[in-house]
Formats: sequence, structure tokens, C-alpha cells
Amino acid sequence: MQAPPQQAFRLHLPAIPHTLTHDDYSHCAFTGKVLRFSSMMRSRGFEVIHYGTEGSKSGATRDVQLFTTQEWKDLRVKSIRHLKPTEFKTDEEAQAYLDNPKTFFGELANWCTPLYEEFNRRFKAELAKNYKKPDLVCIALGKSYDAALNDMDVIPIETGIGYNGSCKNFRIFESHTWMARTIGVEDKDPNNYWFVIPNFFNVLEFPYSPTPPIPTIGFMARIGNCKGCNIIVEIARRMPHARFVLCGQGDPSPYTVVPNVVYKAPIHGAERGRFLGSLTAFLAPTKYLEPFGTAMVEAQLCGTPVIASDWGAMSETIENFKTGVRCHTLQDYVAAVQMALDGKFDRAYVRKRAVEKYNMYTLAKHYEYVFKSVVDIHNGRGGWYSKDSYLALTDGTVRSPAYPGKIHLCIAYFGKAFPNYFQFYLDSLAINSDILVVHLYTNISLDGYDCPANLAVEQMTFEELNQKMCDFFLCEFGAIVETPLLETFPYKLCEFKVAYHDIFNLRISEDDYFGWGDIDVIYGKISNFIDLSRNYDRIGYNRAHFMALRNTQAYRKLYKTAAPDALDIFRNNTWYSGYDEGKFAEALPKNDHAFPMWDYMSDVIPEEWNKRWLPAGSTATFYDTYDMTKDIRHLHYTPEGLVVTYVDGETREVAYAHLQKRKFPTPSPTCRGDFYMTRDRIHGGAATKKRVTVLTYCTGYRYEVYRRFVGTLYDTGFSGDVVIVVNAADEDKMVRLRAEYPNVHYHVDMLDNPRQCQQKRYFIFKELIETLKTDYVLLCDSRDLYFQKNIEDYDTGDADLIYFLEDMKIKDCPHNRKWLQDIETCMGREIIPGIGENFISCSGTTYGTPKGIREYLAAMCVIMTRMVKTDYAGIDQGVHNFLLYDLQLLTSGDDLNIKALTNGDGFVNTLQYGYKFMNGKSEIVTSNAVTSYIVHQWDRLPDYMRERIYPKYDFKSGL
Repeated sequence: MQAPPQQAFRLHLPAIPHTLTHDDYSHCAFTGKVLRFSSMMRSRGFEVIHYGTEGSKSGATRDVQLFTTQEWKDLRVKSIRHLKPTEFKTDEEAQAYLDNPKTFFGELANWCTPLYEEFNRRFKAELAKNYKKPDLVCIALGKSYDAALNDMDVIPIETGIGYNGSCKNFRIFESHTWMARTIGVEDKDPNNYWFVIPNFFNVLEFPYSPTPPIPTIGFMARIGNCKGCNIIVEIARRMPHARFVLCGQGDPSPYTVVPNVVYKAPIHGAERGRFLGSLTAFLAPTKYLEPFGTAMVEAQLCGTPVIASDWGAMSETIENFKTGVRCHTLQDYVAAVQMALDGKFDRAYVRKRAVEKYNMYTLAKHYEYVFKSVVDIHNGRGGWYSKDSYLALTDGTVRSPAYPGKIHLCIAYFGKAFPNYFQFYLDSLAINSDILVVHLYTNISLDGYDCPANLAVEQMTFEELNQKMCDFFLCEFGAIVETPLLETFPYKLCEFKVAYHDIFNLRISEDDYFGWGDIDVIYGKISNFIDLSRNYDRIGYNRAHFMALRNTQAYRKLYKTAAPDALDIFRNNTWYSGYDEGKFAEALPKNDHAFPMWDYMSDVIPEEWNKRWLPAGSTATFYDTYDMTKDIRHLHYTPEGLVVTYVDGETREVAYAHLQKRKFPTPSPTCRGDFYMTRDRIHGGAATKKRVTVLTYCTGYRYEVYRRFVGTLYDTGFSGDVVIVVNAADEDKMVRLRAEYPNVHYHVDMLDNPRQCQQKRYFIFKELIETLKTDYVLLCDSRDLYFQKNIEDYDTGDADLIYFLEDMKIKDCPHNRKWLQDIETCMGREIIPGIGENFISCSGTTYGTPKGIREYLAAMCVIMTRMVKTDYAGIDQGVHNFLLYDLQLLTSGDDLNIKALTNGDGFVNTLQYGYKFMNGKSEIVTSNAVTSYIVHQWDRLPDYMRERIYPKYDFKSGL
């Protein structure tokens, strides 16, 4: 399944300067066209760039902000005072006038005002930055943009002419009536590049209403005689038994002089559809030549017949006696209204015809036809003489298979911050642009995130969300909820997932799917599993982290009827009932065509739920619902998909993984694009080619010492295990540490061995190495060591054993000479003359495979067993250097691949004798400025350096 291919040219869309491209101004016909245009054309693969004001919700590929909200408001005040210089004494008076819902904001539609002049100045500058031929500049209000465009080498096209004074070479009219009038007024012959496309609508914003509850005749337009409001008064006088409602901008007082005529303030957004669907008939006795009549078509989309005058576009939009009546006399209007009251119109037919004629996603193809025909004049194809024709795009009898739809998930997420792996979620969303769009509603800024094109974000405060909830109750249930519903129990918001599309007024095509989801997921390549051309009714079942339904009225309103007490469940803000995964899921049709998403995802179960989920006998700790008897080794993400690997070697690709709010240390940005998820870590793709275990002996220290060692390790994104050997007195510290770092394990030293702990640890390690399931082991000190980079990422090649060199030779160090002299005594032969020229290797860090470490520990224990002095601190380093340089007791001989690394190699930086280099990030680096993975003997740093390192942990108050 593929979406339409990307078009070869782009569309530049300036806003209506005196309004916002937002639902709040959708009752302006010109703004409504701009509002819908981007979504319509993006469905055909066009990139659309919108130029407007902060807060616009254009649906464009990119929004270029020309004004802040405050700048725009200030310019509106200046402009109304410019147009009415004697009416307002202060800016406050002018603002109050503009804020009055009865004020017709079309008064500001004047290109000589400060608002228009500044809009065009800024639009010109931004367009110059973004435009390249043969892009089209799509203008919705004619000469309003001339100041910006007149001396620019661009291709402008008027995209919806329903106004006087159209002037461009390329024009699209709303009706044949208006094009014919324009040809007559301009006294011109018809033009091959003048087209007619009717106004376009998202038909889902106007739900079908088969039986209005109360007989009502409605009007929705600018209040005034030119729209026929005085005629409506006369009709009402002859029909006192009927109720008439006038809705719109303007002064209604001259028309509410009869008791059965009432006024309703202007409405916008989804409320328009609800109002029009509630009417028995819609009246439009317009006195002038109507170019189109937007509200008349919106009414028909709801199934409401229209009674109107018999001129202008009404001859095209109203099928006489089928979808309404066109009238000439007062009694014609009275008779037609009575027909509607008597139920003489087939409202289903009214709806069907309107949908077929005015669906924006059908008319998008007509626009594509026009745009490609115009561009052929400029791209060398010959224009009118071109051998290419795009006429097939306008053939309504052919249904294009190119766009079977997309899944649109609504997600509401409010709080202080997104999860620290949110960028990884966004990246996984980006690879699904062919099938998935996420609509995110949040109060959290996305500054600093790389947001994909298939993420639509609407910022709002928690208070604005609460208001949307109150509006939802009023509009959908007729219920008034005055108390902020979510204030005392924010998690209640999850209950409303099944209604997000109505709460947030989701606009999508009838070919699309609506649904809901979560952000604690990582998507795989979903189109590897789902082919939307198979026309599913439903994707998923009762899992709220990914659920989608076909975009039909029945599914969209199912939340209202899934339970008889649905309203009570929604407005009870003291508990979460699980309505989205419970009663709603149970109400879904049992025989619908469903894709079983449950079978193709990984639902990772939190460890705190083990008792609830695990079957008897299972010891799994990191598992999903696919098989709860075995652990997951890791989940591996790449742009090609998401694969789960289990500890027994089984693998399976999944459509997505649900992480169940699992917490991870902040993953490194370098992991993006190829990463693994283990029980509590996200790390780079190369990292889990090897499993690393850190093994240390550390006892008798403050808790902060343990936390510093472990914390710096896991902060790098490390995903392996840590095993700490301690005395029994430190066991409580280990319990506390494990609560913060679940991958930390501890072993209580019960070994009956009189040796000093620096020797004794090797005997304990020798036992423990046999129990570890790992690819590599790091033996290390812990008191004076910390981590700066993830050791899993270091490429150790094929080495079985790696030792780390300091910056001093053995012969020059009195401590190492003394230890080796003791070993010479035990061995009965000279050692120092043979190895003294070698650089010291510190025994505080040794790294290798289990094979290499096992051989190393066996040899260390053999030598130390021969040592007479058992309480000799430091002797282990003498033994360590003897083994590495003499090799007599490493029994595998040539089969053991041993490697030495220096401080300059960057894996371990041992600071005792070397230079101490620190970069601007307060990281210890090598002499060539590479950040070291491990810093050993940090206590040798000067105070001014120690004060700068890792402020998260205690490096100051002693060791």
C-alpha cells in the first residue's frame, strides 16, 4: 500500500490576513477554504507551505509564522481604527468592537489597512526564501496579496473565486454562474485556464441527521437584508406554528420582532454541523447573485434540504424538489417550508448527493488536474499544446486505487515532560509515514525534538483541555459539566480515548481510519503487517495503545451507546473504569472485518505485575504476552522493522512494542536509527552483539560510593548486569541499590579465606565466573573508578583478555618492584630483569571473554596460593603483571588471544602516573582529546578537576 507519490512542485498558501487559519474562524467562507485546502492537497501528495499567524491550524506540511498572536491583534486594532477613524477613542474600544461576536470581521478585508500592508511585506520576504519554479502560489482572496506578488517572478492562481475583482491569469471559480458573470463583467471571451471547481468540504464535519429532534427552520450567514433576513421575518409571520433561528454575525434586532424568530450567536467548527443537522430545513432567500453559498451545501451534507432564491449558484447546488426548492415569491417560500415540515424530502438522498459533489478528497483530484495543467505552461511541456492530459483525474466514475487511506491515532499527553525515549518513539513513527499519522494534543513543548511529517501537534493548556471536555459533554450528550473534569483525577483522560476524535474535532477522509494510542510504544514497520486496501473495519480490539476503526458514523458515535450508562461513566471523575478497553470493546460488532493486531505486537509486562500475569512455574522477569514462560533477550529496532529475540533464540517481527510506561535511563542520541531495548535500557545497535557483566569487590563504604559507581555506569546506557561482592554488613545498602538499579546483583562474601580482600576477591571471582551468562566480563575496582561512555560500545576485536597499561615502567616504580621481589622469592627465580622494561598494568581493571577471564583468575589464584604473606595489600598487582608478561601459568597457551591497551586507546584511563586531561564538558580525555570510557584512580585528580566531574554524584566528600 502506497500513498500518492510526492508531486514535482509545491503549493504556497497565504492565510486570510484578517482571520486565523483555525476552526474559530471557519464561519468565514474564505478562511474555511484555506483551513481545508492543505489537508485536501496533501492527500494528493502535494507539499503545502502555509503563511499565517501564530496559533494557525492549517494542516499544511509546514507553517511559516508571519505574526505572533499579539502582533496580529494589535494590527487588527490599528486597521479597524484606520477604517473607522471617528468611531473609537481608544484601542480598548476598538478591541471590544472586534471581540463582539456580532461584529462582521469581513470589515477588515481591505488591502489598504496596516494589517494587510504588513502581512504582504512579511509574506513577500518569506515567499522569496521558499519559492522555486514551477511552484504555485494559491490565493484565496484575489487582490489582497497583490502588494506581495506583483513584482515577483511567481505563478499565482486564484483557487476559489467567489468575489468581485478576480484578476490573475489562472483562475478557479466556485460556480459556473460566477465564472459566466465575470466573463460578462470583464467583457472577455472565455479563457482555457479559467476553471470551475465547487467549494470543497470535509464531509465528516457534517454528520448525517435523519430525524431532527425539534421542527426548526434555520438560517446561518451574515445577518442583513442582502442575505434575505427580512424575507425570513415575512415567512415567519405567515407560519406562526414554525420556529425560525437566525445564526450569524450582525445585528439581529430588526429581525427578532416576531415571537417565532430567535437569534443564535455565530458558531464555528464542529458546532456548525450539529446545528445544521438539527434543522428541518435551511433558508437562504439571498437577494444578490450568490457565487456559491457555503452554508447551503453544509446543510445538505447533513441531510437538511435548502430553500433558497432561484439565481446564482443555487441553480447548481440545489436539485429542485429533491434536495430543496428554489423560490421566487413569498408564498413559494411558505409552501416549500411546509413541504419540509411535512417530511417531503428524502434526507438520505440530500446527504448522498452532497457528499458525491462536494467531498474535498474527491475534488482534490480536480485541483490536481488544474494545477498540473497550469504548470505544464511553465515546465517546458508546451502548455495548451502539451501531449499530456490529466483529464482522467476528474472522471468521477473511476475510483483511484492509489490512496486506500491512513490510520490516524489521537493521543492526548499532558504533564511536565515526555518520556526520555520520546525521540525514539518519534523516529519509529517517521518510518510509518506511508500508513500512520499521529495527532498529538499536549501542553508540553516539542522544541528540540525532530518531529516527523506524520505527526500533527496541537498545543493547549490543561485549562483549554478541560474546556474542550465541557464542550464535548454539551454537544454530544446535552449535559452541562461545570467543574473541571480532569482537575482532581488527570488519568481520567484515558477514559475518553474512544471519543478523542470528537473532543478534538479530528478531520480525516472517509477512506481513513480514526483511533487512539499511547506514546510508551515503539513502532515497527506497520505496513509489513497491514494492507489497508483489504478494507478492514477495525484494527485491534481492546488494547488502548493501538486501536483504529473505519471512519464511519456508526463507529465514530459508538462510544455514546456502548453502555447504557456511558454518560455517567464519562463524567464520574473519581475513578477510571477502563471503558476504552472494556465495555466499548465488548460493543464492537463481532462479525466485522478486523485485523488481529494483538497477534502481531509485543506487550511487555512490567515486573510489578509478575504475580498477576505469570503462569505457575514461570521464572521469567522480562517477557511479553506472546509467551509468558520465557524471557526476552532484547527488542531490536531498525528502520526496516522491530524484531523481538527471546532467550531461547526464537525471533519474531512485530508491528509495535508496548513498553507499559517502562522507565529507562536516558538513552544516548547516537543510538537513534538502530537500537536495542533490554529489561531497563535502550542502547546502540552494536552494543548487544555482546553482553557485558561488571564484577567487583566493594565493601565497607558509604552508600554514595556504590551509587556513584553503578550510577555512572548505567547513565551511559549500559544494559548489562553488575555483580558486587560485599560483606554481610553492607547487604542493606545492596537492597537499596537494587531498588534503583534492578540489574545490580550482589554476593555476600562467606569465603573462609584469611587473605587480605585485594587477594581474596580473585578466589570469589573464580567461583562466580562459572555462574555468569555473558559474552564479556569486566573485573574492576569500584571505589576509585567511574564511567563516561557505554563500555558495551567499545570494539575489543577478537581479544580473549585485555589488560590496561599505565604511563610508567615496572623498573621505575618502587611499589611494583617490591611486589615482584616477593614473587621472585616464592617462584625461586628472577623476574624483574625480564619484565622491568614493560609498562605497569594496573590490576584494578581487566576485561575479557569468560574463557579469558576464567584462565586469568585460575592463574592468579595459583600464584597467590603460593604467597606466604596473606595480608599484603597490593600484592595482587605484582602477580597480575607477572602473569601478563611471563605467561607461564596461562594454561591455554597459543589459544588465548591477549591484548594490551594504553591510556591513549581510550577504553580505560588510569590516572596514577599519567597526565590528566579534561575537556570543556568536564570529561577525562586522552592526550588526543578522545573521551575515555572508564576513569580509574580518579582520586588522583587535583581538587579543581574533582570539583567539576559529574555533579550528579558525590566526588567531593571523600571516597
